Amino acid sequence: FDGDVWSFGLTGFDAVEHSGQQPTPEQMESEPLRDVQSLYRACFEEYWQKKMRSESPDLSKAEAFYEAMAADVQKRRGSDLADRDLVITNTVIERRVRDFLRQQFGTELEFVHLDVAPGLLKRRVVGRLEKQAASDGKSLEQYAIDSDHLFPPHVKTLNERMEA
Repeated sequence: FDGDVWSFGLTGFDAVEHSGQQPTPEQMESEPLRDVQSLYRACFEEYWQKKMRSESPDLSKAEAFYEAMAADVQKRRGSDLADRDLVITNTVIERRVRDFLRQQFGTELEFVHLDVAPGLLKRRVVGRLEKQAASDGKSLEQYAIDSDHLFPPHVKTLNERMEA
């Protein structure tokens, strides 16, 4: 269950079936599930961005986002993914958010920390973006410029996007 894919909140862009994929600009224009997008936006702006700026983050925004994600995961586990192990991919850096997720999922939930060398991680991300850009018939640079939906609102210039 790809938490990043889920957070796009797109109808027809499934968090399991489309795991690891970035929606195209055309898919981003499809009818979004506005409640998911608004939860993500509030979590990103009121929790993560404030945390990055060393301001007081609003934990309730993160909890609302992750509670909705957990509800969707539980719904899937009760239907087409019943009796199967499930991996949820998402970045959950802070202990109090992990504790909140433990309350949602109970004792079955385990967290795995992947400690990837920054250079290797950057090469992998760039490789995935190059592949997506090529499938769209664009250079990596043009793809980065045209892909506002992949970057936080404050990351605007090509250099910022290439470093992000």
